[in-house]
Amino acid sequence: MSLTEKNPAGIVVQTWPGSAGTPNHKLPTEGTMVSLATDLEASLRSRLGSRFDAAWSSCERVIASLFPTVSGPCDPQDYSSGVAKLPGGQPALVLYDMAYDGVELTRMAFDHIPQLIATAISRVRGCDCETDDGCIRCVQDPRQDFVTSKSATLVCLDTLYAATAKHVPNITEHGVSSDDLLLGTQPDFCNRCGAKLTIGAKFCSECAAPTQEQA
Repeated sequence: MSLTEKNPAGIVVQTWPGSAGTPNHKLPTEGTMVSLATDLEASLRSRLGSRFDAAWSSCERVIASLFPTVSGPCDPQDYSSGVAKLPGGQPALVLYDMAYDGVELTRMAFDHIPQLIATAISRVRGCDCETDDGCIRCVQDPRQDFVTSKSATLVCLDTLYAATAKHVPNITEHGVSSDDLLLGTQPDFCNRCGAKLTIGAKFCSECAAPTQEQA
């Protein structure tokens, strides 16, 4: 189908023909990501087979829905989540702020990942729905039509919990201090696309490349 955008007066603003849809909207932001090491992914795919992808997506949905249990009350429109594949091919769960440049909302999830995973396990295991397909209170996503599985999701969640409980993450800060910005150590132009950078911005407004990594 094609998509036509009109203003409130009914005047056509722009038309996207065919199945192209609207162009992607880049949102420079920040958040927390959980990715699987290659050997861990291989182990899960070996155990779950074709059920892995749906189970991984269910993990993302359950964990994201429970984020307010560690953040405190917040508007669901202030954050979002998704399943991503890193450049190296590793699957990842991403929880991110919906505000431009981020507001440090979902960064707090980093310190509470084991708690979030444990709560997700309790939610799925304790749900009183009768079939392994689950329901929207546990593993089903009303926006998706793939077949879900409570047992497969629990395999992923249990594996994640064991991994996070065993390994303490190393944290490296790559931020630019306000003093550095005043001294002009932030680059004037983006190394990736060449666009002019705004002083103090965390991301390039054109290609969303982090400015901290270019200084």
